[in-house]
Amino acid sequence: MHITVIGAGAWGTALALAASVTHQVHLWVRDPAQAERLRAERVNARYLPGVPLPPGLVCAGGDPEGLLPSDLEAIRRRPSRGRRCAGSGPRCRAR
Repeated sequence: MHITVIGAGAWGTALALAASVTHQVHLWVRDPAQAERLRAERVNARYLPGVPLPPGLVCAGGDPEGLLPSDLEAIRRRPSRGRRCAGSGPRCRAR
């Protein structure tokens, strides 16, 4: 099964880690720079320091339209500041 977890905070990262044991998992991050750090460092130092990301867990960032179709999408409620920035457009500000 292919699973996409939207949101790479502590909860989203932990969910992606748990699911990646038996499934193909993509972890989508709002900030492309954070996604690049996750890919390079293979750890979410901000939210789950010291917990390595397995090689099979794919970290993607930026435009969610580029995500592959999934059998299951796990979407968590974003903080209100994140709601304003999910996607692109004139209201989206980098934080």
